[in-house]
Amino acid sequence: MQHRREHIDVAKGLSIILVALFHSKLTFLYPAIIEPMSLFRMPLFFFLSGVFFSYNTDIKTYVMRKADDLLKPYFCILFILFFVKALLGLEHADWGFIGIFYSTRDTISWTANWFLTHLFAVHLFVYCLFKYTNFSSYTANTKYALVFTTLVIGGFGVKLFWQINLFDSVLPGLPFSIDLIFITSGFFIAGTILKRVVIAFKPNLFLLSLSCVGFILLAQYTSVGIRFYLRTYDNPILSTLAASFGIYIVLCISVYLLKINPIKRALSFCGRSSIFILIFHMFIGANVYAFLFTYTSHMLNLFTICAIAFIASILGSLAVQYIIEREYLLSLMFKPFRTNKRLGRKKDDLKPSD
Repeated sequence: MQHRREHIDVAKGLSIILVALFHSKLTFLYPAIIEPMSLFRMPLFFFLSGVFFSYNTDIKTYVMRKADDLLKPYFCILFILFFVKALLGLEHADWGFIGIFYSTRDTISWTANWFLTHLFAVHLFVYCLFKYTNFSSYTANTKYALVFTTLVIGGFGVKLFWQINLFDSVLPGLPFSIDLIFITSGFFIAGTILKRVVIAFKPNLFLLSLSCVGFILLAQYTSVGIRFYLRTYDNPILSTLAASFGIYIVLCISVYLLKINPIKRALSFCGRSSIFILIFHMFIGANVYAFLFTYTSHMLNLFTICAIAFIASILGSLAVQYIIEREYLLSLMFKPFRTNKRLGRKKDDLKPSD
């Protein structure tokens, strides 16, 4: 079973690398190649998150576990940033302390971290849906129809709570970006419904060819567009179809890459380290790019600078993870308690010797 799940780790690795690629300066050099990937980049992330969803526990335990996984690293890094800025007397371009709790892309310093709080909200929403309704008892076709309907309705209503004027302030979406939840949970639930299919996934060349052709046609010749952070889900029916094509393509590629052991291992590691890459890649990539552009632009062309900064954003995040996992206090702040090896070793150290 473990071997059959390797392609999911590879797919998660591809997903987080695509996120880092989109946030890199390479996007400005090759927009025609990188921009269309937005049609499946974040939907893929939510889809894969849903594959291993389980609601076989009580709600208190579930909430605590997901808070440990997602909210703890979110609040730790943003509180650290806030207090460092306060000590240095830096101007805040965000909502400051309140913005951390509101948690949308426009209210926090490291914008990519909005995903952590929103994924927590999605987990809670889907848990309640499966635990307290008859959703799991519906037929497969009914589930697919409901998921597709949810995605379409969410797509048409995605702008309702975006940039709302209230009390002389402009609210950039709802707290934890829950105004997106019908769309994002739709992909999450799709991953849950298709769990068995995804775990035992085998590429079909005909469907892969169809998906490639369909995706290219939709991306190039229609108005489809998906930008969750901008509340964009243009033409919901076609956008959902394009995202589905993209997800299938990535799953196929992930299975094929299992045959190339070095690439498989690298991508699997990135997949298992996706939270750390998500948290730190933008900061590292932006600073490496700024340094290289300032001091090496007379020696290196722009593509080389952008490529080095992009690679550094991945490797630097993995280096930060390495440090965090080996430092007790940082490990407590960023790693889940239940899987924290450092916490276990610390408890052993504190036990009295015989």
